[in-house]
Amino acid sequence: SMRDMIQTIEQNLSCNEIRVSYAQLYLEYFNTALAQSDIDKINDILKLATRLHFSFVAVNNACTEHLSILHMCYDLAGVLHTHALQHKSEGAMTQVRFWTEQLK
Repeated sequence: SMRDMIQTIEQNLSCNEIRVSYAQLYLEYFNTALAQSDIDKINDILKLATRLHFSFVAVNNACTEHLSILHMCYDLAGVLHTHALQHKSEGAMTQVRFWTEQLK
């Protein structure tokens, strides 16, 4: 499955160039996973997308896929922040600030 393939890439490859070359697969996975996700899944997706973001920073900072990842991460951080406020948790605002800075 797509998820298994992503897990294989993440477990076996640390090379930024290789991760970026599979960006389309990551984007398809994110779209599929977000269509049926809970808050824990959103947090996992944000972590995975963050690794992809840093790979793009190292390899191809200005491409369209990277901009899509940046906006998705910002939106996911906002969802996590809203969830944290509703459940009186801490720390999610830091993520929103981080992604705001990354978008600049």
